[in-house]
Amino acid sequence: MMMMMMMKLRRKVMRHISRHTTVRMVLIMMMLTLETTMMSTTQLKTGSKMSSRD
Repeated sequence: MMMMMMMKLRRKVMRHISRHTTVRMVLIMMMLTLETTMMSTTQLKTGSKMSSRD
């Protein structure tokens, strides 16, 4: 559900800022960093669960 919302939001924002290349680049960078942080946090959560289960 979160991913779908993110995709919709991203598409909307991209369409809105399609004119400004610099802003688009910054937005892409922000999105990439956000995605990486989210992925790392989820991995950490799953890892902690696995270790605690053992």
